[in-house]
Amino acid sequence: MKPKQKPAITKKFILLYSLAFLGAWAALLAQTSAGLAIWTTHIDEANRNETLALILGIGAVFALIANPLFGYLSDRSRSRLGRRRPFILFGAWGGFALLCLMPLFDNVLWSIIIWSLVQLVYNAGLSALGAVIADQVPAKSRGVVSATISIGASVGIFVGVGLVSLFFANPLLMFGAPALLGLVLMTLFALTMKDEHIKGKKAKFNLAKIFIFNPFHQGDYTKSLLSRLFLFTAIFMVTNFQINFMQDALGWDEARAARMVSLTFAVATAFGIFGNAISGFFADRTHKYKIWVNIFGLLMAASIGLLVFNWEMPIFITVMAIIGTAQGVFLTVSYAISTFVLPTKADIGKWMGIVNISSMLPQSLAPAIAPLFLLIGESGNNYHALFIAAASFALLGTLLNQTIKKVR
Repeated sequence: MKPKQKPAITKKFILLYSLAFLGAWAALLAQTSAGLAIWTTHIDEANRNETLALILGIGAVFALIANPLFGYLSDRSRSRLGRRRPFILFGAWGGFALLCLMPLFDNVLWSIIIWSLVQLVYNAGLSALGAVIADQVPAKSRGVVSATISIGASVGIFVGVGLVSLFFANPLLMFGAPALLGLVLMTLFALTMKDEHIKGKKAKFNLAKIFIFNPFHQGDYTKSLLSRLFLFTAIFMVTNFQINFMQDALGWDEARAARMVSLTFAVATAFGIFGNAISGFFADRTHKYKIWVNIFGLLMAASIGLLVFNWEMPIFITVMAIIGTAQGVFLTVSYAISTFVLPTKADIGKWMGIVNISSMLPQSLAPAIAPLFLLIGESGNNYHALFIAAASFALLGTLLNQTIKKVR
């Protein structure tokens, strides 16, 4: 008997799906890219790099837990609302409420607590959103759909960072405006999507199955995860420390740095959309996926290497354009690769939740490990070492991608 074919998807579905990712990334990633760097300067200026690393590092642990946990739970959900819908709504509304609470408690401890909960609930929603592509999108269309949701995500980061830069002097709006956008767009998709309603007895819950799998038995899946992890860590080691780099290394004030970050994110977003579009379109038609990651992984490593020798702003903007293009390619093609190497079909939500970790975790992991390189030497601001490390991570991720066997 032939496996049941997934029905064709509509343009409306693709549009609303991409807008949901736009909202989610605007709400969450604008803060990891810019908002929290500004906030830590406000609450602990003398130790802002260390405090930023602490907040994001602890939050990353909660993201790590939330993605497979809520993906596993959504796989087994018997809710009348569907499998994925309740978790998307939980992420949208819970994340909005928590981000609006953040500026009301201007100290390090409460910032850690609230941000950790923000990571938990948003990643609950993202794990369900990520599972939808494997649930509903035919294999032949996954490159294109991955491209559209990646464009949504890229635009979401740009819009979110733009809102952060616009409202950086007003913490409530800095946190609340991107969160409101996420609330509206994620809710719109959740309420309009067709979601499977599983009937019957409740599925068995096995905690060990959520977090434990044999990486050697699922070799290609593991390689795809690690490749994404290293490539995105390289990206966020540069992008998440832009504001601090401009202030520490270039001597700019906060307002000038915030304006320049808006420009660099605009450039990266424009080139990211280009990377999304060309890679998704041609990968689906040629059925060749790895080559895109390989080319742009090497190109990104080389461009970041330029920053070791030259900090002129035209060079930095050029590097951000290359990073943006590479990020667009990785978000599209490596995401599609992941859907082709899932270990089992029974736990799509769990496996795609772990895939989400490989792109979301670096946004917290990069600032957490960056101080290890910045502290090399006497100045405490060794951005040369930071850029060397980022270029090395990009090379490692590219090499791992090349070793995946099941995908061309």
